[in-house]
Amino acid sequence: MRLREPELEQTVGIRTAPARRVAAASFVDCTARIEFDADRLADIRALVPGVVRRVPAQIGDRVEPGDPLFELESTDIGAIQAGLKTARERVRTAEANRDRQLELREADIASARQLELAQQELATAKAEARAARAALKMAGAGASGSAGRYTITAPIAGTILRRPAVLGTIAGDDTSLATLGDTSTMWALCEVPEAFADRIALGQILGVAADANPEASFEGPITWIAAEVDPQTRTVTARAEVPNPDGVLRANQFMRGQITTSPSRAVVAVPRAAIQRVGPRELVFVRTEVGVYEPRVVRRRSGGETVEVEGRVAVGDEVVTTGAVLLRTEVMPGSIGAGCCEVEGPGGE
Repeated sequence: MRLREPELEQTVGIRTAPARRVAAASFVDCTARIEFDADRLADIRALVPGVVRRVPAQIGDRVEPGDPLFELESTDIGAIQAGLKTARERVRTAEANRDRQLELREADIASARQLELAQQELATAKAEARAARAALKMAGAGASGSAGRYTITAPIAGTILRRPAVLGTIAGDDTSLATLGDTSTMWALCEVPEAFADRIALGQILGVAADANPEASFEGPITWIAAEVDPQTRTVTARAEVPNPDGVLRANQFMRGQITTSPSRAVVAVPRAAIQRVGPRELVFVRTEVGVYEPRVVRRRSGGETVEVEGRVAVGDEVVTTGAVLLRTEVMPGSIGAGCCEVEGPGGE
């Protein structure tokens, strides 16, 4: 395409920059899905059936190990607490009987068998008391305090992600009360086309970015690669652990992924502003002389302010940066353009 008058180049503010040779790595593009790190999740359930009576923690709260999440009332806990109280009384009674049998045995009044039975009774009472204390400790209940009540505490540090339980919920080991997770690290699951699966390996870096904000990217090493090809999508799943200190990444979020598969190599790169989309294609405008620009189709191979491209662009070609949007309007199908150019052809492929 050609400006109607070469002087218009300065008038409309068209600026160019040379295509440069830069060092870049090889990539495999893929679709990525963000998930919670399953090794940093906790499913909160009641070990002992009960009714939720108090909920001190809310969705979104940050908790530390041992922080209270739910207070439950349970007849089973009440029975265990009563059993512990009975067992303690039995221990005291058995200790007194053992001591009495020792005295009688020393006085040669009681038999050795009677002393042995007294010691067995004491050992049994202590075992019952230990079992009751262990059951209460596991459930989060105390030996004393509110009868029949126990508290479920946070097993890990993290954020309360889901909390379906409310006051009055009947809780059991088959009911999820809440989900607690550490979102400081997330999983990025990348679906790699079968044809490129042999190019990926453990330890390679996976970078992910959202279409809405491609400049905000996240990356982490690949820690797992599936041993099978999905029969429906013909892809292989690769998983990377991606730091998420600010909580920007969210589970079930879809992003564009890119796996770095080879060391740096020399490639052609242009400023991001030079790349314009026209329909399904991306192109740059190469300035061949004053006021004359040739649209050339390229393929973007990376993100950032300087973009690696493939196509008919060579090192040193002057590509339009400022004013590229104006030139795009001249070649877009159905566009009336700005009226400043004469389009001579469809552009290079």
